[in-house]
Amino acid sequence: MADSCTSLRTQLAAQTPVYDEIFLQDSKPLDSPLMGRHQTEVWKQGTGMTHISDTIEIGQPDLSQKWQQIDSGVDGTGCGDACDPPIVDVSFGTKRGSHYMEQMRLRSQLFCLTQLRYNTRPSEQIARIMLGLKKIPEMYTTDFLRVHAVDQAPTVQIASDDFQTMTPTTTNISGQLTTIDVGSAANLPQSELTFSYLDYLSTILGLEGYSEAGSGLADGMYNLITDPRSWFRLTNGNPSMKDMMALTDPQQASALYKIGQGVQKPFGNLAPTLDKQPARFQLMVGGSGGLLNRVYPYYNVATTTGIRRLTNPAYVKARYQLSFLWHPMAIKLWTPDFKKMSDKVPTVNSAMYGNWILVNNQGALIYTQPDGTVCTKDNAEQVWFYWRSAMELGFQYMYPELLMPILHLVDGSGFSSNVNSPVCGNAPQYVAQDYTDNPTEC
Repeated sequence: MADSCTSLRTQLAAQTPVYDEIFLQDSKPLDSPLMGRHQTEVWKQGTGMTHISDTIEIGQPDLSQKWQQIDSGVDGTGCGDACDPPIVDVSFGTKRGSHYMEQMRLRSQLFCLTQLRYNTRPSEQIARIMLGLKKIPEMYTTDFLRVHAVDQAPTVQIASDDFQTMTPTTTNISGQLTTIDVGSAANLPQSELTFSYLDYLSTILGLEGYSEAGSGLADGMYNLITDPRSWFRLTNGNPSMKDMMALTDPQQASALYKIGQGVQKPFGNLAPTLDKQPARFQLMVGGSGGLLNRVYPYYNVATTTGIRRLTNPAYVKARYQLSFLWHPMAIKLWTPDFKKMSDKVPTVNSAMYGNWILVNNQGALIYTQPDGTVCTKDNAEQVWFYWRSAMELGFQYMYPELLMPILHLVDGSGFSSNVNSPVCGNAPQYVAQDYTDNPTEC
């Protein structure tokens, strides 16, 4: 049914005095593990829609050439070659890339001030609504970073025994990581995250200059962004660490083994950033056999008024996940420039970008309902209003070789840990026992 411009149902609860006075807040986690872990720069006004960047690269020098022993010839053994040293040419080059700005607009429902004034406790409800709305731009920004860290990466690692990789293209990745097609069932991830696999990947990152590029970590350490359960299974929940945890005095143990601290501390050469809502995927039926579809942590259902989020069981049980070996210098996030163009041109409302502003202009207020119905309201008394937020960001991979997206298996629900662990190998057959107490003859 189309939305109506004459009867707008408010999403506020209508209460009578017998109800509780407190409006509870949505406490579902806001997870932004990627925000702030990047470079930031302002996209200068008047510099076009797309920017080109060039990276200076050096070639691998020929280190196989033998050094010459200097011979002056003064001992009479030869003419000498001190002034004729060997020469090896070195090389360098440039790598060109491009980046651009993208935009999104967020909008609340349309409210009528007169209607709100005669509702019950509107001030308390509006305050709680605004606390919730403030989370949403950050959620969009986090997902913006997460998506482009994958679909603009030169390579995505696939956790498997043959160390597979894939090159993201518009053919094998759609939408906001809506689908990822690895090509066939044979190319699907075959393993959870393991220390041996991450050690292999970190070796590559080390050769790319991970520490030299200013990671903010100690030399030889790497930042792993993954979910708390995967980190637990790598560390405290790893059966191979049982012997390491057999300590005479638990108080002398590393923080890794102290309850409540372990998963928050670095281990080995990995420093964790815990991502409570990583991108997860389910395997689609048909297609190439390797088509993964993204599932989200929550889904919406109708509630007393409006909608609310419920935990998505498909997300909890999903078997495929993206984690990252991250570097803060690998990505640059571009933000808009609000420099005034001219005294005769109005300045852009910079407060609108990433924040919610109140739209309550006097005169005709035009609002488009979610189904596309356009409502024009006579707002001479300024009783009609809604909130709007503008999102405008640019993404640039500065050093893509320093960041690795990893597609791997995940036991997000713990279901695979709730079954008995069978003993490997065939069961031996029963052999008849001899219970005689007669001594053996010599």
